[in-house]
Amino acid sequence: MDSYKLYNVVRPTLAFLEDLTNWYVRLNRPRMKGDDNDAEDQFYSLNTLFDVLLNATQLMATFTPFLSDHIFLNMRNGLADDSPLNVDSIHFTQMPSYDPNLINEKIEETVKRMQNAIETGRLVRDKANISMKYPLARVVLVDADTEIL
Repeated sequence: MDSYKLYNVVRPTLAFLEDLTNWYVRLNRPRMKGDDNDAEDQFYSLNTLFDVLLNATQLMATFTPFLSDHIFLNMRNGLADDSPLNVDSIHFTQMPSYDPNLINEKIEETVKRMQNAIETGRLVRDKANISMKYPLARVVLVDADTEIL
């Protein structure tokens, strides 16, 4: 970091955390609770969330050192005793690395389309004063691209 321009980091970080809580956690809540009695699926969904939160906290440590350390010290309780991440402070950990082979742009685009459809549905419901508590009898999605549908 050549200069400390926090305003370049805040908006993308907040957008990421918003996506994480409003999309991943909300859509996977039944899996995380173990509602379908699949312990392995529950384990993987919770581990994925833990891993994402831990990596995000490590990345945020450079510009929110005290908050990140506080979060890390609470998350450390979920680490194994012999884990290399089980240290006294987040500032003693290495920055997380990523595997570019795990990026699937087609899935990301599909999820963005799904999010747009859901958000559009929410806007239509708001305009028509239809509460989210009541399920719709039917929804029709219209698009010129059949692959999108």
